[in-house]
Amino acid sequence: MLQAPQEMFARFMPGLSEADAAKAMPDMAQWASVAQRLQALWTEFQQYQAAAAAESIPQLFSDPGNWLGVFKDWLKALPLANPESQQRMWNDSVALWENVLGQYGIGAKAGEPGEGLPDLPRKDRRFSDPAWRSQPFYALVHQTYLMLAEQVLAMANRIETGDPARHEQLRFAARTLVEALSPDHFPLTNPLVMQRAAETGGESLVKGFEHLLEDLKRGQLTHVKPGAFTLGENIAVTPGKVVHQGPLYQLIQYSPATENVLEVPLVIFPPWINRFYILDLSPEKSFIKWAVDQGITVFVVSWKSADESMAEVVWDDYIRAQIEAIDLVRERLGVKSVHTIGYCVAGTTLAATLAVLARRGEAEKVKSATFFTAQVDFKRAGELLVFIDDKQFDTLAKLSAEHGYLDGRYMAATFNLLRGNDLIWNYVVNNYLLGNDYPAFDLLHWNGDVTNLPAKWHQAYLKDLYRDNKLVVPDAMSADGT
Repeated sequence: MLQAPQEMFARFMPGLSEADAAKAMPDMAQWASVAQRLQALWTEFQQYQAAAAAESIPQLFSDPGNWLGVFKDWLKALPLANPESQQRMWNDSVALWENVLGQYGIGAKAGEPGEGLPDLPRKDRRFSDPAWRSQPFYALVHQTYLMLAEQVLAMANRIETGDPARHEQLRFAARTLVEALSPDHFPLTNPLVMQRAAETGGESLVKGFEHLLEDLKRGQLTHVKPGAFTLGENIAVTPGKVVHQGPLYQLIQYSPATENVLEVPLVIFPPWINRFYILDLSPEKSFIKWAVDQGITVFVVSWKSADESMAEVVWDDYIRAQIEAIDLVRERLGVKSVHTIGYCVAGTTLAATLAVLARRGEAEKVKSATFFTAQVDFKRAGELLVFIDDKQFDTLAKLSAEHGYLDGRYMAATFNLLRGNDLIWNYVVNNYLLGNDYPAFDLLHWNGDVTNLPAKWHQAYLKDLYRDNKLVVPDAMSADGT
């Protein structure tokens, strides 16, 4: 009774002969057990959902009307209904299918199969595994997808909206949709998922579903094995001590590891949209360890993750905190000036801090300033600008209205979207579809160690800098009374 379905399923398992694949298939009792366990997991999750607060699973676009509008505009603007476009797409599809199938000895252009796997016309690292070429079905699926993706993205690039910002949103929406629809994201069209499910008797599906439900509960995609890193043990291990505690930050001092010490210390301002240890991931990658090994006294500001007490915090408070940290270090070591590093938003803020000090006649407090991935002119702020419009400002205001801060998971999801293939879909396939164990990767651990953002600061930062680009306009902004 099981022979027919086993032989049918075997066709979807590249790398195995039909006979071997059929042997690898578990009996129906095993698959029934897998189905029951999947159902039990889903029932348990539904019970959790009913008991949990609605906010336990953040939705990046809790007011999705704006992005639904973008997709509607995009679909209207695409020339898919144009007979010329339809004919061209059809002709390209037929030519592709004949080319691909012909390499497998199928169809009008069938030739003698060559040695090894076929050399297909389109290449993409998502489909680099030989399994995608070992069977004509999977070859046809992914080659057709790549062709259609090229055409849809080209159409999106050609759309004329009269509004450059709207055009960028349309292009971003097109790319996001095309990435999401890749055939490697669906079990039946991913040969590696089918093969793994057969080899493990469905256990990979159960494990992947467990990963999915855990992430739904957390409200955040997991990139790294939970518990793989512990501060002070295998990440952020450079010896340091907290020498000041304030309402917005802690000041950590790292003493030089050399007999001779440089006179001028270094003060590092990491971003408050992430944790302080980006420059101290592991001894081999640690800039802080390298600096103390050169005889530099290093101070790092560790910013507080926003809570309700920070509802009224604005940019002036962060500028004031940077000036305070500089003064604390100068006083502690008895020096006239310090070197500084500003990272990301803290680098942008450091630029404003330097301007404030210069206007006050106190520029000598900072001997040098180095900026890591920090913008001052936001004219070319990249794809983050697709999230800058009044509708999305309103959405952000609603998300942070109750507690006075924005949950850091929203920011993490936004940055993940900017690199969807690398930071979302790669892990959907690995974690959920294949049921693989999570890797131990220090940078991604830091990336997922999110912080909350003060609502007032966040709104003003997006409007004043990303939207209005005020920082490059003389006297367009004031800070801390200057």
